[in-house]
Amino acid sequence: TTTTTTTTATTTTTVDPKAAFEAKVSLWGDANLDNTVDMSDIVLIMQSLANPAKYNLTAQAKKNADIYGDNDGITNKDALQIQKIMLKLD
Repeated sequence: TTTTTTTTATTTTTVDPKAAFEAKVSLWGDANLDNTVDMSDIVLIMQSLANPAKYNLTAQAKKNADIYGDNDGITNKDALQIQKIMLKLD
């Protein structure tokens, strides 16, 4: 009598949520997707917060605009952070 035992190796991959989110961003702060970060991105973020039905950001724009670092979606903190970066205050 011959007994054969087969084992299967299990591979576990750990994904860093922050790294996964950053991989989806095309340009941090570029809310209007024009490949530049300027005052128009700040204005668009604030407009989308004030009137999301009229100024609806695409999924990519939302990822780009969420620059503040807490990954909680678009807030006024994101617009402020872009201003600070532009003014070299941060």
